Amino acid sequence: MWENSLLGLYNQLIEEGKPICPVAHKYITVHYGLLLDKDGNILVRFAAPNGVSELDAVPCTIESESRTSNIAPHLLSDNLTYVGNMPEYRKRYDAYLEQLEDYLSHVPDDTYASAVYKYVSKGTILKDIEGLRDDQTPGMNVVFAVYEHGETAADSKWTEYYLSTLPKNGLCLVTGKSAHIPKSYPSFIRNTYDKAKLFISPKEKSLSDRISPNMGIGYETAQNIIHTLQYLFYAKYANEKADAFYHIADYIDGRSTEEELRNYIKKNYPEKNVDRFFEILNSEE
Repeated sequence: MWENSLLGLYNQLIEEGKPICPVAHKYITVHYGLLLDKDGNILVRFAAPNGVSELDAVPCTIESESRTSNIAPHLLSDNLTYVGNMPEYRKRYDAYLEQLEDYLSHVPDDTYASAVYKYVSKGTILKDIEGLRDDQTPGMNVVFAVYEHGETAADSKWTEYYLSTLPKNGLCLVTGKSAHIPKSYPSFIRNTYDKAKLFISPKEKSLSDRISPNMGIGYETAQNIIHTLQYLFYAKYANEKADAFYHIADYIDGRSTEEELRNYIKKNYPEKNVDRFFEILNSEE
């Protein structure tokens, strides 16, 4: 079955250390990045340049991964309507803090989540990112990292906790094992704007007369399959492109040497003509 092939590929990518999206996470576009210390103080502020579609995997819930206009916050990183303490979106901000506070009451040793909570609860994000971009909109995402936690926005403690809260309410049609059958599955399979879904929940009325509501694709299985396709379709290439942009920018701005950039290109793009690349790059300068 194609589903089992994708599950096998997911495990292979994990073993190879590829940056594939974990379970109970989703890819979001990075507009702002804030590096915090463990006490929720800002160490570094960052704004992604306009046109650079860098993606990061951030913790989410079943509801937030498939949200439209409903209030359903991601756990940590989210857009400004949830983390920005904006008066017109106060309900979203309150829901975000309430969910994060509840999580920390169950997993108090999650220092990453604790640092983000300490910072966001101050309600100062809009002031702190002021001037970083000229095109700021409420839908722009803020991605958090914590110095002690590393540079990743993913949180394995959240995955472990969230899976423990999901009841095994049915049979997974792929694995044949008891699993949590979610009420909905995410879209964004082929790109970040894709509304088509790979799986449709058997709990939806359109399928209730054909498929038992106690049978479907298990949540964890669906996550692994969908994230594998997302990685292959666009996440891998988007992040490689963004990474290359930052390396080139570092060279142009004098933060790295020509030798460092040459080594980066030779390692990651061995098919490229490095000498010709620098001829073009230096002529544009």
